[in-house]
Amino acid sequence: MRPAARIAERLRELKAASQWRDPAAACANFDGLTDGVRPDGSAGHVDARSNDYLGLARTRNRGDAVSRETGLMGDSGAAASRLISGTKPQHLALEAHLSEWLLTESCLLFSSGYAANVGVLSCLATPGDTIFSDALNHASIVDGCRLGRAKVVVFPHRDLAALARALGGTPSDGARWVVTETYFGMDGDSPDLRRLRELCDEHEAALIVDEAHALGVFGAEGRGLCAEAGVAPDVLVGGMGKALGVHGGFVACSALFREWFWNRARSFVFSTAPSPLLCAVALEQLQRLRAAD
Repeated sequence: MRPAARIAERLRELKAASQWRDPAAACANFDGLTDGVRPDGSAGHVDARSNDYLGLARTRNRGDAVSRETGLMGDSGAAASRLISGTKPQHLALEAHLSEWLLTESCLLFSSGYAANVGVLSCLATPGDTIFSDALNHASIVDGCRLGRAKVVVFPHRDLAALARALGGTPSDGARWVVTETYFGMDGDSPDLRRLRELCDEHEAALIVDEAHALGVFGAEGRGLCAEAGVAPDVLVGGMGKALGVHGGFVACSALFREWFWNRARSFVFSTAPSPLLCAVALEQLQRLRAAD
């Protein structure tokens, strides 16, 4: 069968299984809807489609940051990967503020939260290691586990008793990594993060958490569920496309892990650095988020 014919057949299979997504529906124009309260005090619409939890993606008063940065830089692109010549002051400033916000030693920006999870897991967990992954973890975590070529043990969703048995009953010559989301966006639930940290410590495992859906929503200054529970993960993955209302991802971690990611996380190494202009806007959004109620 010719390749195009095979793809056409697969599309028909998707439609038959009610799994096909119509691109036209995603492009529908909803600009006429009014969020929240209209100027006359009447009720508008609540947008339940997006990840823009705090409405920052539609904030209009970010002109100062844009005009300031374009005046300083002249262009909006980094023009290279971070390892070559793409690192700009805006990257370093945003990373410093993110690590200060999340009370971690260091931070590293990625092009997206997806790229961050894929990069982190694929370079941390290598052959000989074992990853213990929640059954409902995001696709980016699943793909990162596959790319790392470590042994992967999937435990039932939020079942820490099952995780304890798996940790105790799975021999591993290498390192152990436990990975979970802190707030599962599709189900609206969370694991017992304190008990999860205890289990990792008992079995000398590192704890990797994806706080993409929790940051900006839970905890003091929106620091997330780990901060709210008083839990310090070894690696915290965050996204800027949700509560922060911009685009991109990051990893908050120790300086040791950051150095490893800088050298070995392929989704970081082989990507053009994020737009410095966008980083300036993200920093402004972060400051606005931290000051909000």
